[in-house]
Amino acid sequence: MVDKLYQCLAYQDVQGAKYGIELLFSYLKTKGHFSSLYTKFLCSEILSRALAKEHKSRLPVMNEYLDKISRCASLHDLKQVMFDIFDLVEAGFVSGAKAESANKIIEQIKQLIGENYDQDLSLEGLANQVYLTPSYLSYLFKKETGQSLIRYITQVRMEKAAELLRDTNIKIVDICSMLGYRSSNYFIQSFRQYYGVTPAKYREATP
Repeated sequence: MVDKLYQCLAYQDVQGAKYGIELLFSYLKTKGHFSSLYTKFLCSEILSRALAKEHKSRLPVMNEYLDKISRCASLHDLKQVMFDIFDLVEAGFVSGAKAESANKIIEQIKQLIGENYDQDLSLEGLANQVYLTPSYLSYLFKKETGQSLIRYITQVRMEKAAELLRDTNIKIVDICSMLGYRSSNYFIQSFRQYYGVTPAKYREATP
C-alpha cells in the first residue's frame, strides 16, 4: 500500500497519493495494532518522499510538518496533517511559485463566488473545486485576504443586494432568492448586521 503511494509521488500524482493516504489510514484504523511511534515514523517517511523534489525550501517546511506529526494525538489529526502536506505540494506552495499559486487559487475562488453567489455555496464545495481540504482553503483564504471565506461570500451577496435595492424594484423576498438565501428572515438579519438597517429601510433611504 505504501509502495503504491510512493509510486504516485514519484509520478507527481498527488490525487493518487491522497487516495493512497485515505486507504492507508482506513487500514491503520481497522487493524489498530500499529504503535503511535511507528505510525508517525511512517508519516515522516511519506513526508520526506512528498518533498523529495523540493530543494532550498524543503528543510523548513519538512521541519514544520515533522513537528506537527510528532504532536498529533489521534489518527484523525495525523491524516489531516498528511492531507495538508499534499495540498501544499499540489498547489506548489513549497516551491518558488508559492505566492503565485496562492494568488491564483484565491482569484479562482473569488471568481467562483462571483459567478455562483445565487447558489448554496459551502466551504466543502468550494474546496473541492480547487482540490484543497476545507480546513486548508479556509486557512489560506484568511491568510491571503485578511478575512474569512464565509465573510467574503456574505460581502459579495450584500453588495449585490444593495445594488438590486438601489437600482431595481424587485421585491425583497425575490432578491433574497436571487442571492442564494433560503430564508428571507436570515437574509434580512444578515443585511441589517452588514449595513445597520433592514433592506426595506435601505431602499427607502436611497434617492
